[in-house]
Amino acid sequence: MTRVEFVMRPLDWALLGLLSLLWGSAFFWTTIALQSVPPAWIVSTRLSLAALAMLVFLKVTGANWPKRLVDWRALAILGLLSNLIPFTAYTLSQVYISSAMAAVLNAFTPLSVLVLSQIFRLEDRMTWFNTTGALLGISGVAVLMLPSLQGQGWAQAIGVAFALLAALFYAIGSLFARRHQTIEPAVMATGMLSFAALFSLPIALVSTQGLPQWPGMGTAGALVVLGLLSTALAYLVFFNLLKRVGSANASTVALLLPVTALLLGVLVLHERFTLLNLGAMILVFLGLVFIDGRVPRWLLRRARGQVLAD
Repeated sequence: MTRVEFVMRPLDWALLGLLSLLWGSAFFWTTIALQSVPPAWIVSTRLSLAALAMLVFLKVTGANWPKRLVDWRALAILGLLSNLIPFTAYTLSQVYISSAMAAVLNAFTPLSVLVLSQIFRLEDRMTWFNTTGALLGISGVAVLMLPSLQGQGWAQAIGVAFALLAALFYAIGSLFARRHQTIEPAVMATGMLSFAALFSLPIALVSTQGLPQWPGMGTAGALVVLGLLSTALAYLVFFNLLKRVGSANASTVALLLPVTALLLGVLVLHERFTLLNLGAMILVFLGLVFIDGRVPRWLLRRARGQVLAD
């Protein structure tokens, strides 16, 4: 079987940068919205706006909905696993930790996919690159937990736990989606967002015993951007990138996303970012590089070539 090699062209790099900005800024907009909107309503509004936008997109493009009941059931389950639970967990995490820290922990998703794939034997055995990456990622999370372990309060530990829970469910959703690849990606995104939006509304109503107060134009604008750009448009950019450059290249957005969130959090929101946070970010970043494997393999080939040349 011939292996398809994808080449990243300037437009592909631009799309990758745009996707990093869209997904990375989601943490920024969530922080703004949390100033005056309850977490459950942030999640419900984000999902509803994104679902409506994707429904319009499908109507315009004329995509076909699934006809099998099993596919609709899968979309409902994906709505829970890939949208409602992780969106809620990330929003709750940002009540306790900064947007930058939450974004760093989002990089734990590829590690969770790797570990779960091994537990359920969905992929080949781990290589030493994968193992090294997993250990580095776990070390990064441990560094973030140090203040809590040293008795400096458990608020940060709660925030980290919520963010890790979100990353775990993103990974579970990703693995579950692999079993339903017959569903067109845009249809899958629209379906799971729609189900998640339907599930989120009663939760939001119960959490505040009715509709919340109007948050103001600034916060309302943050919610609109969060739903339409950081969710709906981000999905469309991701699927386009997936077709153009393949899943391996598209997944490198996980390396850029924390940087985008960090810059927005520190420069715009003036969030505190310590050397401890920086150390954790570097460990998680290196973990992702090793899990991806391409850079270490390239360096290893260069080193071997240099030894043979000498």
